[in-house]
Amino acid sequence: MFNPPNRVANFEITEGTKARSEFAEHYGSHIEIVYAICKGDFLKMQDVMGWDTEKYLFIGEYLIRKRDVENIK
Repeated sequence: MFNPPNRVANFEITEGTKARSEFAEHYGSHIEIVYAICKGDFLKMQDVMGWDTEKYLFIGEYLIRKRDVENIK
């Protein structure tokens, strides 16, 4: 159901790309969705975990894709 966006527009390997890759591998996409929905306030995590799966994935994917599109240079 969740289709994470491809964030690699530049194939240059830098210290930052390696660190981001390791971070994403360690924590996974689930916590990134929670972070986006909670707007960084993990005190709201319990509320989000009570949502049905469709709502959670739709809103989470929307917010992540929106953030990525807004950050395109």
